Amino acid sequence: MKRILLLTLFSFIFFNSNSFAQTYGWYVIDPPSIPGIVDFSDLYFTDYNTGWLTTSTYDSIYRTDDGAITFSRQTTPLGYTSAIHMLDADNGYSGGAGGWIYNTTNGGLNWNFIGSMGTLLDISFPFGTTPANPIGYACGGNGQVWEITSGLTNLNSPSSTTLSGISAPSVNNVWVSGGGRIYYYNGTNFASQTTPAGTFNDIHFINNQEGWVVGSGGVIGHTTNGGTSWNEQTNPDTQNRTLIKVFFLDANNGWAVGIDGVILRTINGGTN
Repeated sequence: MKRILLLTLFSFIFFNSNSFAQTYGWYVIDPPSIPGIVDFSDLYFTDYNTGWLTTSTYDSIYRTDDGAITFSRQTTPLGYTSAIHMLDADNGYSGGAGGWIYNTTNGGLNWNFIGSMGTLLDISFPFGTTPANPIGYACGGNGQVWEITSGLTNLNSPSSTTLSGISAPSVNNVWVSGGGRIYYYNGTNFASQTTPAGTFNDIHFINNQEGWVVGSGGVIGHTTNGGTSWNEQTNPDTQNRTLIKVFFLDANNGWAVGIDGVILRTINGGTN
């Protein structure tokens, strides 16, 4: 059985209760349609109900159409997957093993090869990106940051640290995280930012000002000023399991996933 966090009968009773989430901020869900102990690697939602989870455990991508209550399994020829970003319910990008980057035009049923960047750990496309004119970004090992169009362009970041999280709410406004560092890219230069205490695995911005970062020991950081300062948020996981990815649909609705199948959810931006 998959190990779970704080899962009781009351978790199911109050799963869709705003009062429960407003009381606890983040809370844990445990969908029975994902069996076993799974290490999740990424997630992306195109609306409140429709989303995808990737895993470094199996050659699988899991899709939900009911807000993470149940999931269906999509098998993939990619091997394990490290990252996914969907432009809409049909068009998106994913990648992982071998640094390969693929795209889909049918919701993940099939994937088409674009190129390879060595070690791929995260993908991000600005809000409003259309399938006809995609401009996105990817990051990975040895400080790699790449631009994705019809091919791949190395942006030559100043870091040699593994960069495992990237978020681009708009073109030329890009944040990347890895180790204990967060960098901001303005389309020309990279600048190092002040960070909360911790080691970071992922970062997600909903606009050019507000974002979240997650990492080892279950750390969750939140900024409302473009990363100039960060506040740490409370994680209910008493085991302090490492969080691998975070995603917010808006300023209130967010999810974070990590090792041993931990899934956190908030409907108030992570604050009590």
